[in-house]
Amino acid sequence: MHSFSLVSLFNRLAVLSATAVLFAHCTHALTVFSTDPNITYSPSSSWDLLTTPGSTGTGSSFLLGPHNNGSITFTFPQPSTTFQWWGYQRSDGGVAQICIDGGACQDYSFSNASTNGSENPRLLANITGLSNSIHTIVMTNVEDPSVKAFGQMTVDRFVLDGNDPSGGSYIVFSTDSEVNYSPSSNWTLLAAPGSAGCGSEFLLGDRDNGVVTVTFPYPFTALQWWGYQRSDGGLAQLCIDSLPCSQFSYNNASTNGTENPRLLANITGLSNGIHTLTITNVEDPSVKAFGQLNVDRFVLSGSIPAPTFPSNTFISSVPLGFAYHAPMILGGNTPALNVLLATTSTNDWVVSDLCNSDSCAGHNKYVPGPGSQNSSIQDAVVFNNNAPENSTLVSWRVTDSLTWGNITTANTTLGAATEIPTGESLDGNFGMAKSAYAKCGAGNYNNFLENMFMQGDIVNAVMAFYQLDGSEGVPTGVSSQGSIGGLDANKFTGEVDWIQMDPQGQWQSPASQRVVQASSSSSAIDATDLFSHPVVTFDTAYGALLDLPHDDWLTLMSLVGAQGPDSNGNFLIPCNSTMTLNFYGSQNRNYTFDLANTSSDNGNGFCNPLASDAGSMPTWLAGTQFLDKYYMAFHYTANMMGFAERNLGASAAESTPFIS
Repeated sequence: MHSFSLVSLFNRLAVLSATAVLFAHCTHALTVFSTDPNITYSPSSSWDLLTTPGSTGTGSSFLLGPHNNGSITFTFPQPSTTFQWWGYQRSDGGVAQICIDGGACQDYSFSNASTNGSENPRLLANITGLSNSIHTIVMTNVEDPSVKAFGQMTVDRFVLDGNDPSGGSYIVFSTDSEVNYSPSSNWTLLAAPGSAGCGSEFLLGDRDNGVVTVTFPYPFTALQWWGYQRSDGGLAQLCIDSLPCSQFSYNNASTNGTENPRLLANITGLSNGIHTLTITNVEDPSVKAFGQLNVDRFVLSGSIPAPTFPSNTFISSVPLGFAYHAPMILGGNTPALNVLLATTSTNDWVVSDLCNSDSCAGHNKYVPGPGSQNSSIQDAVVFNNNAPENSTLVSWRVTDSLTWGNITTANTTLGAATEIPTGESLDGNFGMAKSAYAKCGAGNYNNFLENMFMQGDIVNAVMAFYQLDGSEGVPTGVSSQGSIGGLDANKFTGEVDWIQMDPQGQWQSPASQRVVQASSSSSAIDATDLFSHPVVTFDTAYGALLDLPHDDWLTLMSLVGAQGPDSNGNFLIPCNSTMTLNFYGSQNRNYTFDLANTSSDNGNGFCNPLASDAGSMPTWLAGTQFLDKYYMAFHYTANMMGFAERNLGASAAESTPFIS
């Protein structure tokens, strides 16, 4: 079992609820549901929408009328190099002819004599090698010669892949320093529905002179502008470098202001380099007025570069308890306090010598050092208004020295607790969420690592973890360690996959590809666009594998063909179920893990899931059972997390700073 702070758990839930945002995401795949307006069914009277096993969106479209004249026309909503058709196989036969852009056609069978109508949709056609552009697909139901009849054609969804061939992508948020708004007094940051990062920028002042200029920090070949459509009209002129400018409309008379940001412009075919974009608000001739220009984010092709570590990098390491428990010396006094390093918490507390209650008995206590200062600011948290007194945490903010290994910083802020809840096994909790380097959602004060960097005690604002759970069978001398100041080159092998984080205080990946597979013999489903919550929060204080918001949990259960729920709301899933996440990092790496506890097989190949239903939690939550598998780093100034394969060999007993 992982030991974690009750206070950390409370803080995590509160902070996630307050800071998480939901927005449409950049992925390797775009799912187009059967009800999408880009799909035309002919004759329309012969088609009907049905909710069948595993159907996605609001259902699947079935050819219920005469089968000998059914056809579908689909024009891609964005460029794509591939096309997948997902639908239902038929035991009574079926063949569809698929033609692309009026060119060569090919037949695809959807016949399967053994199907009984209870299976989920299957991949019926997979077409690759298309030019990265918008294509038109025509699907015609044709006679199946094996049964000399026309089958019942169906569509559950189409899946497109329209990203840069390198497979990477990164986001420039509306609040990033590279994005400049003119005149600045006319622009305001708003938390609109589904806005990314810290919010979306809106032209609230005079609309006839609004301009956005961005010189992007990394090379790319394709650009997407995401923002909000406007019912009162809107037209923008986009210019890239010295290339000819193009106009893009963001007018939509039917929008009501409740929709998430939409793709307003998609520009491809650029040279692979640094580009400057200028967006100018221009008069919309359809309404003879200027619309309200806005920016939620830009999505760029290509992988985000890894941060570098200079030759003067040095690190300091301490032993880690299980899990992410570190010894801290405060005020220069020993013994060290055993604290949890919680990446979703924003503030610190430790048991102090001012706490004399039974709940503080047996703990190592913080004794103020000679240079300590009390700010006279009290923080109090009541965990349950109906609970007894020992459910309360009371602390006073103080400034004192902190020692990590062989590095001491003279001043950092922490909470000296005078009262803690009963049941705390640790001496304290140090919040490691971003504060000084967060653009929103920051805590009340900087964490100790940020202070160390800002005071010149370390070269890189980096904390890294080499966590073992005891099952690895490592050689003698190899043990769990936490390092500050950089990476330990002896603790990992291969390249570090650096992934972009949200600009908020939490360590959150804004987007990831999500592939689900029920078994090794079943088709892998790119379910990215089937889930409603794109953000993944990484939490060193949570001892589980993965938590999903309730609606995404139900989607996952449907995708793997789960049994249930039972009377207690519990599901069983196929024991070989897996999920693969890709966070579009510097290495574009896949992270595959088991979804089922195979020791709980019910005898029919179904097991208890390792993932959980998180109810109203607004993001996915990856806990220590996911994090422990990797050498892991948090880079505050680069706003990135790094993952690498752990070195489990004898050389991991040594320590060497990583230089790049």
